[in-house]
Amino acid sequence: SNVVFQGVTTQAIFQQSGNPNLEPEKADTLTYGVVLRPGFIPGLQLSADRFDIKIEDAIGTLTLQNTIDQCAAGNTLACAQFQVQPGLITGRLQPLNLNVQEVSGWDFEASYSRPVGTGNIRFRGLVTHLTEAFQQVPGGVPLILLGQPQTPEWSGLGSIDYDQDRFGLNASVRYIGRAINDPNRPLDDLERQRIPAVAYVNLSGRFRFGPGGEPPYELYAVVNNLFNEQPPSSTRRPSSYNEPVNLTYDTIGRYFTLGVKAAF
Repeated sequence: SNVVFQGVTTQAIFQQSGNPNLEPEKADTLTYGVVLRPGFIPGLQLSADRFDIKIEDAIGTLTLQNTIDQCAAGNTLACAQFQVQPGLITGRLQPLNLNVQEVSGWDFEASYSRPVGTGNIRFRGLVTHLTEAFQQVPGGVPLILLGQPQTPEWSGLGSIDYDQDRFGLNASVRYIGRAINDPNRPLDDLERQRIPAVAYVNLSGRFRFGPGGEPPYELYAVVNNLFNEQPPSSTRRPSSYNEPVNLTYDTIGRYFTLGVKAAF
């Protein structure tokens, strides 16, 4: 792939490897929250939780471009990861102790269940709002993580379940909010790196059959990414082709699973 080195698009060849010199991570976590179960609406539960996580000697791997950028900012640890040759950069990507990593935000959850017919229906929604996310390597400048695909400001999961003794259905939606491919790039470069929000719809069903009060066989079917939502393409590295921007997104597309389970 290619990287931008000293303002010039340059070919880069990096090898991924482990790192036997890693130190253990140390974390301080503060969490608090509230849970409400209003008696006038049976089956309803609401909760809100705040979390603040600070990890020292956090283990992580820099991207190719971040490695180059951190070196340009004077980070000797990043500079030690690659060598420059005429028209070519070679090096290795390995886990590093990134000194400090912090993540803060809120988790919100709402769920409601009630009997319907001979079964039970349940609605559930989970929303995460990140307010801070960054990491910093020793001797380097902080790298902004907030707003990247793996740490969007908003993300969520919603589901509807209907379950009875022999039959069950589930529908779920996974939401990844708007993001920026690399918020550490110059401001005039951010517009083309904006990534729209993405939602994935999944369906599943099951049917139990066989003799006895607890049927020993179960037929199940799953459809993931029902609407075949394609992953956003990467614009971080100037290359002759595009690739999925991040493995946070579904890179497979719509796919089906059909199977049978048996209990003995």
